[in-house]
Amino acid sequence: MKTVKVTPDDLVSVIDVNFDSQYALKKAVGGQLKTVRTRTLYNMFKMPVVMLTDKDGLLKNKEINRLGSYFFDVDRHGWPIVGDIVFAVDTGEEIEAPEDAEGLRTLLKLQFPYLEENE
Repeated sequence: MKTVKVTPDDLVSVIDVNFDSQYALKKAVGGQLKTVRTRTLYNMFKMPVVMLTDKDGLLKNKEINRLGSYFFDVDRHGWPIVGDIVFAVDTGEEIEAPEDAEGLRTLLKLQFPYLEENE
């Protein structure tokens, strides 16, 4: 299943991840999974899009992810998102890959011009 990943270096890419495998999801974010739901994400995508992050990223001294921190409303509370983020959709029963990962990547690049393609 394809989804979008954004690194702290502002590199955006479409990746293949098996959403049925916790191991594959952990590998995609580089650690223990934390699912992040915010109003900012919902308002941007008009659907229940979530970010998957490394729960222990701060303890591992991972770099701040600018896009993830924006969606996490860091300006309101001061806690950044660190490390890689992977986008998913919360169906209410489980987390799934977005239907159109390529379209999601394109939308993110249009809305956040600092993002660059990860070749």
